[in-house]
Amino acid sequence: MVFGNDLTRDSPDIEGLLMLNPRVKNHANLVPTKVTKGARAYWKRNEKVGCGTCSDLTNNFDDAKHTTLSERGALKESLRCLKCADAPCQKSCPTQLDVKQFISMISTRNFYGSAREILSDNPLGLTCGMVCPTSDLCVGGCNLDGTEEGPINIGGLQQFAVEAFKAMNLVQIRDPALPPLSELPDSFQCKIALIGCGPASVSCGTFLARLGYSSITIFEKQEDYSGGLSASEIPEFRLPYDVVQWEIQLMLDLGVKIEYGKALGVDFSIKSLKEEDYEGIFLGCGMPQPKTIAAFQGLTEEQGYFNSKTFLPRVSAASKPGMCGCKKTALPQLGGNVIVLGAGDTAMDCATSALRCGAKRVFIVFRKGFRNVRAVPEEMELAKKEQCEFIPFASPNKVITAKNGRISGLELFRTEQDDDGNWIEDEDQAMRLKCNYIISAFGSTLEDKDMISAMAPIRMNKWGTPDVNADTMATSAEGVYAGGDIAGIAQTTVESVNDGKIDYITGLKALLYLETREDLKDWDGQTRPTPKHQKGKDNHVRGKNGNALPSFGKFLEERKDIIAQQKVKDKQAHEAEGPPLPAPSFRPAPKPRAEVPTVQDMIGRSLPKIGTYNQLSNKKQVVALVDEDMCINCGKCYMTCNDSGYQAIRFDAKTHLPKVSDDCTGCTLCASVCPIIDCITMVPKTIPHKINRGIPFDTSVPVGKY
Repeated sequence: MVFGNDLTRDSPDIEGLLMLNPRVKNHANLVPTKVTKGARAYWKRNEKVGCGTCSDLTNNFDDAKHTTLSERGALKESLRCLKCADAPCQKSCPTQLDVKQFISMISTRNFYGSAREILSDNPLGLTCGMVCPTSDLCVGGCNLDGTEEGPINIGGLQQFAVEAFKAMNLVQIRDPALPPLSELPDSFQCKIALIGCGPASVSCGTFLARLGYSSITIFEKQEDYSGGLSASEIPEFRLPYDVVQWEIQLMLDLGVKIEYGKALGVDFSIKSLKEEDYEGIFLGCGMPQPKTIAAFQGLTEEQGYFNSKTFLPRVSAASKPGMCGCKKTALPQLGGNVIVLGAGDTAMDCATSALRCGAKRVFIVFRKGFRNVRAVPEEMELAKKEQCEFIPFASPNKVITAKNGRISGLELFRTEQDDDGNWIEDEDQAMRLKCNYIISAFGSTLEDKDMISAMAPIRMNKWGTPDVNADTMATSAEGVYAGGDIAGIAQTTVESVNDGKIDYITGLKALLYLETREDLKDWDGQTRPTPKHQKGKDNHVRGKNGNALPSFGKFLEERKDIIAQQKVKDKQAHEAEGPPLPAPSFRPAPKPRAEVPTVQDMIGRSLPKIGTYNQLSNKKQVVALVDEDMCINCGKCYMTCNDSGYQAIRFDAKTHLPKVSDDCTGCTLCASVCPIIDCITMVPKTIPHKINRGIPFDTSVPVGKY
């Protein structure tokens, strides 16, 4: 038997198939700059700059955080962690999370263990992973900030781990190793009142319930929702409403009760709670009134004036599904130029939210320079990315109105520092900005006289808020504590969580439990099925003819246009007649379909699956399937398939999308080199398996004759 004349069987268009495969250069490239500029624009993935390049963000409340990570990103980022001795990241965290521990668990795919580590110290671990100003806290102390690659994305890793845990939909219980509630001393059954259902109270209630206190009631003034500022003032694109409600549900799992429509100063007071035998009281309510200045006195929304306390809750009510129960709320209708006054996180939220309410241009005006901005870098960068314009060293003096009474502009004076360091307004340096709307975000205060009188006998400080011991969070009234905004110490959500906290293994077992859940049968251990995404953000956009759209050049612009058009349609559908979207629901949680196996039960479980090659069926073949919506167009699958001699993947020269042909043998090489998890999957082959590779034998020559 001899080989035939052909050394290999190549496809007729083998040169075309291999055209984009890397080749050894034997000469210098010569390409005119004009041609390169055209190619650069075609393949461009980053944002365009210049006039007219801003995307329309109207009604687009999709995740806008740059820290969000997919599983691939989380695994790669977690492997960078040095696990430092005496880790400064933990020392910088208000809740003292063991950062290197939870990151280590992510690197071994023990997402349950990582989330448990986080939630044990911070019951609002998912909220904080999304909105915590990590650049000023843990990330600001990361030792890798001294290297070229920069600090670890700790907030993104925290968000990823707790989101994985959230998808498991587990019920929170007290530690089974602790004595049952019935065996605890009578002191654990004392009545405890928490005022306000914001981050501080949720944290306080969770820790008290974990300790065994069984009679905890939260009094919330809102009729329709809970969550405090996390629900009503942090926008949906930074903190989804279902995240806030899920964390509250975990607290409710422990037996904490919430009474809605109960406001301090209207329905009860500190004294009345004491008379009702509440032995412990925690003030976790926020600061209800906005700070303002004389220039805005008497202005109304009809004229075009909002403050942060009226604007952000309306945005949240309209954009967060189910937040206001059966009520349907429309977004504030903005347009033209909007001026936002302030330089804190709330001002940045107002500015980026204004773009989603129809504003064409947003100016962020503040009294001091960029070195004095209170907003964290994460918020500033988002506002900058979305083309908000910053005007420092300017203070509002007078609002200009048109004949019809509507706002038409704002007069500003330049501010400067004198030799003594005092900030002054220079009236000789004035300017006028034309605008259609003004939003003031100067912070909040406590001015409600009924609420203040209801706090008696608590001693108030010179700022008009409760006088609080910073070490114990105790007020001057016995048995009354305070936390969050009203205590005047916390400035962020995570610090509010820690106020409530002070007032007060896992991987294998998780795998065994998850295996018994029918609703999680498509999971791979603790790994969820990977959703279609780009950079960890949802990606379900298709072109007008139904084809996939790569994320570069003209395709990226088409993608943005389609998203903008769809968001406008969604807004119109929301405002039309019909039932409102339901509130998020997490209970009842699914139960295991069978008894959870023990480690002993797993011994020898794989033995029936061990056999010889001859026991396998060659008829059960698989082929590669590329998800074009997740593909990042790197071509590694194409190069690998060519280098191995199969040439079963073609690479489109215009879209850089790979196409798998019928010649695929199911070798899985492409899946092994793909940098995106689940972008390439192996699926059963639906056509007859035909081997189309190798050198054919020439059977016309007798054996032994060469």
